Amino acid sequence: LLDTPGLDVRAIDLHSSHPKIEQADFLVLPAGGPMDARTGASHAYDAVVCSMVLNCVPDPRNRFRMLVGLRAQVKGGGFVFITLPRTCLLHSHQLTEESFVNCLKAVGLPPAHDLPLHLHGPVSPKSAANPSKLAFYECIASMPDAAAAASYQRARHETRQTLRS
Repeated sequence: LLDTPGLDVRAIDLHSSHPKIEQADFLVLPAGGPMDARTGASHAYDAVVCSMVLNCVPDPRNRFRMLVGLRAQVKGGGFVFITLPRTCLLHSHQLTEESFVNCLKAVGLPPAHDLPLHLHGPVSPKSAANPSKLAFYECIASMPDAAAAASYQRARHETRQTLRS
């Protein structure tokens, strides 16, 4: 994306060594995108890509903060593309694909598709037996979903109770 003609791209990484990638901590970026020094207005992004990043954040609270931050960086109706290893959802003690989707909806990032997209497209009963290694979510920025937030909180509570027993 960095060299794509016609795109104005800002790439960041916590530990960047690439000259075109800004070294920055996403969790402390100001909400609403970059600010215009002259006017003070922020310019939210049309799209944000978060590829193989959430799975590198060890603390669940910071992963949630990152999702909130992704929503804060993109304008309403904009897109957020999230890619993570499917094993993070299939073998997690804290998340399932369903609870992750509820978490996305809770912060205002509902997936654009009913089924999660995987490396080779939507999951179907036929492809579920041989799942791909990556989960891909195309989200459309909107208002937070209170019902999804409640469902996500219930699932987290039930998971914690199960782990404690």
